[in-house]
Amino acid sequence: MTQRVPETLLHDWQLISGNTTAVRGMQYLCNTSSASFTLTLPSSPVINDTVSVADYAGTFATNKLMVAPAGSDRIMGTTGGEVMDVTTNNASFTLVFSGNATYGWRIV
Repeated sequence: MTQRVPETLLHDWQLISGNTTAVRGMQYLCNTSSASFTLTLPSSPVINDTVSVADYAGTFATNKLMVAPAGSDRIMGTTGGEVMDVTTNNASFTLVFSGNATYGWRIV
């Protein structure tokens, strides 16, 4: 059985080209063609919060995107507060919060 996602849960992609604090549930086209920048994940995440990311110009290898957790949150179970460098051109991914402080944000 297929269920339709309510339109209130769907968001347009937002084009960003500088340091940004992400909003849960949003999707970001990240333009690093001019310079690297940091996308900071939402603070106080709860289970199933998501943030989606895509390389807008195919330039992450030249100017990396840095994805930073808020405070001491973790990404993929790393040390709390550790930044994830994205350096693969045309990368796209979604991060979902696991609801567990040890594992933190997971790439899906």
